[in-house]
Amino acid sequence: MALELNPGDGRADNDPSMMIVSIPPSLWEPVRFSWSIAEIFEVRLLEIRGKSCGSIHGKLAIVSGGGVVRIFDRPNVNCAPKISSKELIPIEGPFRAISGLGDVGLRIRLKEGEKEIIRDIIFFDQLRDKKNAVVTKRSLGSGASLEMKLAVYQRAVVANVEIRLVSSKNGKGHSGLYGKITTSNSLLPRMETLLFCKKREDHVNLAGCDLIPLCRSITAVPAKKRLKIHAHLYDVSGGYLVIGDVIYVIPEYLCDDIKYINGKHGQRIEVKVTWEEFWPHVRRKGAYSSLNGKSR
Repeated sequence: MALELNPGDGRADNDPSMMIVSIPPSLWEPVRFSWSIAEIFEVRLLEIRGKSCGSIHGKLAIVSGGGVVRIFDRPNVNCAPKISSKELIPIEGPFRAISGLGDVGLRIRLKEGEKEIIRDIIFFDQLRDKKNAVVTKRSLGSGASLEMKLAVYQRAVVANVEIRLVSSKNGKGHSGLYGKITTSNSLLPRMETLLFCKKREDHVNLAGCDLIPLCRSITAVPAKKRLKIHAHLYDVSGGYLVIGDVIYVIPEYLCDDIKYINGKHGQRIEVKVTWEEFWPHVRRKGAYSSLNGKSR
């Protein structure tokens, strides 16, 4: 199909660089659901033997056909978060989509204080585990146990999320922001993926138009399903900033999709979703060979 050349205001007749190329919609990049994508919902510490709470440090990494991606990396006790039994481990990422082709697993090496409590690797079983459904995998270590909840979607697309504070409570200045932002989809509506989670004492200061620092920006959306992003945000000065959600339908063509969630007193956040097609990385040799391997 030939491209249509638009001479614009006539200056293009003498200057070819001024010509505007109009690309028909049929040549835009369509959304395709060619690949399987894994979604890691959460990793939860079930029990610490002999304790109700501990300073947990070490490493967690997702291993897949695309290599190794760390989602928890606290090298020593000085930067170890206090985590109670049955509490979520504060993971960061993954910041790229995880291939659902082949093995998908969690590589675990955790300590409490100076004692190693779990050293293991747990995998999604491609032959036995159900796809397009929530799967729970557990690990029992010498001093603790944990579980991972994930889903492997047979056909999905990637949503890259960016959220910006458009205006704070007073319309200007800084906002001590805390609360939660989550995503879910219409296939598994009860399963949420955390994008932002801060307690009041851990609030972040933002000016108007600042990006909200997300602990995760990538989520997988199954073919022909809807994406919901829910925000429950507060200001340390008192009251809430924004409570609400936005719904996205996977478009026919890859694009940016921007929506807003408004508060009662002029507060507003901008939620931008960039729809991307997923192309799995090629796994490097030895990605699963060692529990001490480095992320790529």
